[in-house]
Parts: sequence; C-alpha cells; structure tokens
Amino acid sequence: MAPLWHRHLTLSNKVYLYEVVLIITSIVSLVLAMDVSSWFTVPFFLGILICGTYVVRLRCPTCGMPIIKNELTICGVNTHIWKPFPLRKCSKCGEDFTTCR
Repeated sequence: MAPLWHRHLTLSNKVYLYEVVLIITSIVSLVLAMDVSSWFTVPFFLGILICGTYVVRLRCPTCGMPIIKNELTICGVNTHIWKPFPLRKCSKCGEDFTTCR
C-alpha cells in the first residue's frame, strides 16, 4: 500500500519526484565516494536501478502504455521513443496525466 502523500500525486509529479530523488542520491553518493570510500558507489548504482525501474513501470491507467514512452511519426512511419520527462497526455489514448485519479 502506497503512503497517503504518494496516492495524491499525479503521474507526472511522481516521475519528477523520483528524478529529483535520483539526482540528489547520485550527487551525494558520488561526493562521498570521492572523499570517504569507494563503497559509496553502491548507493549510486542502486539509486539508478530503483528509481529508473520505478519510473519505467509507471503506466497510463487507461491503456497501460508507459508514461515516458512517446509515440512518434516520422515520414509516415510510427515509432516509439523513451523520453526522460513525461508528457501531459498519453500519446496512445489521450489520458491526462496532470490530474489525480
């Protein structure tokens, strides 16, 4: 069960929150790895693994498409690209990610 504050975040805000957590964790662990011990590179890689996996697994509640995966049409050919930031709406069904459900 997710914490109460986590349930009231929009999908877009969840991505931004976990990206900020990833950046802060990375900076702190790399500074500690340079100054204190090389074992502080472990939290760096764990932060990337945990936050990255969570963000990639966030999906549209309507159609199930990952929210950072964008459908793109180039010269009439449909393709998908992964973006670091979420869109405001799902590229497949048009669901709004800026409102809580």
